[in-house]
Amino acid sequence: MMMKIIITLAIILGNSLALKAVDRYVSLHGTNDFASQFTDWHGAATDIQWAVNFALAGETVWVSNGTYYLTNQINIANGITLKASAAATLKPSSTATTSTASRSPTAVLT
Repeated sequence: MMMKIIITLAIILGNSLALKAVDRYVSLHGTNDFASQFTDWHGAATDIQWAVNFALAGETVWVSNGTYYLTNQINIANGITLKASAAATLKPSSTATTSTASRSPTAVLT
């Protein structure tokens, strides 16, 4: 009986840890570490959409300082939060199709 309780608690704890939200990072100086899915500043994506694509509901994508030239619309879904530094600038490139961000009703832009 005690072993069954211990196993049940281990499963519950394991599941709760697996559901923990992970922040994603975007930086012009990132290394585009797709293996770690942009979970630290060193391995940050250099493209905002890449980090947004990996983010799950409840997670935050942090955009660092710099000017980001957008070639396409940023599509934000999954109930994520996108936070940009006050020194981050998003500009359409000369080949951009649009300069706006598209978001789901549950996405938060700050």
